[in-house]
Amino acid sequence: MKFDIEWTHDPVELTEEQQKILDEELKFLEENLQSAGDLLCHIIFLERDACGATIAADGIDNTIYLTYYKMNINHRPIFDVEMVCKLYSEKDGVDVKYVCTSALSNEAQAMDIFYRETPHPDFGNRYFGLYRNADAVDVVGTVMITNADKIEDAEFGMVQAGGQLHYSQHRHDFYSVGQVSIDGGRAYFRRVGDMSVPAKWFKIKDGEFVEIE
Repeated sequence: MKFDIEWTHDPVELTEEQQKILDEELKFLEENLQSAGDLLCHIIFLERDACGATIAADGIDNTIYLTYYKMNINHRPIFDVEMVCKLYSEKDGVDVKYVCTSALSNEAQAMDIFYRETPHPDFGNRYFGLYRNADAVDVVGTVMITNADKIEDAEFGMVQAGGQLHYSQHRHDFYSVGQVSIDGGRAYFRRVGDMSVPAKWFKIKDGEFVEIE
């Protein structure tokens, strides 16, 4: 039976392989369901593992509604990123979203990195980072803001453990999860412990993580 397909938000631009997976799953549902209303929170995995992007499909009457969920990455932010997104979205009049917490290159300090689709009217950057100045005289450190456009040049080596993807935030961030530890931030990637734990590589493009094949 042919169903209408609608997104619960703006349509997502999928990769060719992800679109193929989605099309095949929708074809299977249409061939095996009498009514879209029989569908309740059906999960479509768009990647080879459970940490990747997924789509939840729910049905009402003759329509299947799709909701996209990006990959499950553990970021460990410094600040309250929801509050920061709200503050700068209202201040700048554009949507601002949190991307990651990372050094930009080989630095030994991470920052919370945020993204806006349009360049800042005064400074021209689309990414900005917030971090605490370690040299500040006050106890907690002064909050600093900087251009973070260089994050699109960085690569993220991640390990897959506990149903999430994990990365080292900076070159001195030795981070352990389960039986594996990672180190190096954006300067290098080192993995110690259980070497059977899968590792993946990513870059950031337009505010989203993209796996490097």
